[in-house]
Formats: sequence, structure tokens, C-alpha cells
Amino acid sequence: RLSGQDLRPSGVVRIATTDTLGTILMRHLPTMRAVHPEIQFEVAISNAMANLSRREAEIAIRPTPEPPEILVGRRVADIAHAIYGSKAYLSRRQETELSAHDWIAPDDALASTVIGRWIHENLRTAHIACRVDALPALRDAALAGLGLALLPCYLGDPTPGLHRFTPKTMTEPRSALWLLTHDDLRRTARIRATLDFLAKALASDRALFAGKQIRPSSSRPRC
Repeated sequence: RLSGQDLRPSGVVRIATTDTLGTILMRHLPTMRAVHPEIQFEVAISNAMANLSRREAEIAIRPTPEPPEILVGRRVADIAHAIYGSKAYLSRRQETELSAHDWIAPDDALASTVIGRWIHENLRTAHIACRVDALPALRDAALAGLGLALLPCYLGDPTPGLHRFTPKTMTEPRSALWLLTHDDLRRTARIRATLDFLAKALASDRALFAGKQIRPSSSRPRC
């Protein structure tokens, strides 16, 4: 509560985010630094939810259907998902049934994520060619041609060499991008300034998060 009484937008702001969102965050930080040069950023990359009450971070940028009730935040954008494969894989595998394909799946470390739950609920009989513990590795394995992967569109669409198995995004799983902080910190000048800036900056990427910023060549190649 005492740390929430700062009045000037200056000092250190510790931001926790995931390995997939870190790249997007870094694109916006130079502009933020130009607007608020007295704010210094510490960025913690982790797929585990930071404990903001224990000051492991002051702001969290997280993809989640619903944030923890103990935190306050802003829903910035919907996050769409699609199924992706490499051009080489999709060219040699013409099956339309999802369960007939090879899949790259999250391991137990990501079992509680929306992707992990979708895989568990929908692909019980599918052949899992590889399991990984991070979404960038999920993307890389699909790019290498090991099989199909369910990815957030903001990760799959910008990747050259990956193509959507079907052109449309999926109605499930559902997720959203949230900016979160602790209630006692949201009135702090540096936290409020950072939240306001990031909300606008990340909102400018809504088309990417929603799967609408698709490259012309991102649909499944014709054979």
C-alpha cells in the first residue's frame, strides 16, 4: 500500500510476461521509454503466473480466459487460435480428420493452458509425435515438419513457412490478452503510466491477436 503512493512516473517497473508475448512487448518499450524516460523496466519472462502480491512483478501481461480475482486489470484483446503445419508436412498429408495427423503437443508443464486442455479434450486418439514445454518450441517443431500444432495466431501467422491447416480461426479454445496489476499499485504514477501506454500499444496489435492479420500465403497450400 505504501509503495502505491508514488506520485511521479519514475522508478523501476517490473513486468512479467510469457515467452511468446515478450517479443511483442519489446517492440513497444522504446516508444514507452521516449515518452517516460524516468521509468526503468525490468522484464521477467516466465509461463508461470507471477505473484504480484509478493512483488515478483508489478504488472503482468498474460493470455488467459479469466484472470485471478485478486488482481485488477484490463482486457486488451481477444486471442484467436488456429492449427498450423509446415508447407512440406501439409503437402504430403492430405487427411482431413484431425485425429489422422501427427501432432506436436504441450507436455505436463503446459497441461493447464488453453492449448493443453484443447489437445487433451479433442485429440485423445491422435498420434503425438513430440511434446514440448514451451509454445515457441511448439511452433518450431511444426515448422520443422513434425506434425500439426495448435498455436495462438499471433505466434503462428507471422512465422514464414507455417500455414494454417484451415484458413479460419477456431471458435475454441477461447483466450484473451490481459494487463494485470495489484489493486494497491494501480494508482502509482509509474504503474498507471505504464498500464495506460501498454493498453494502447497492445491494442494496436488487436488484428494480430484476433487472427485477422494473416499473410496472403498463410492459408493451406494447394496440392
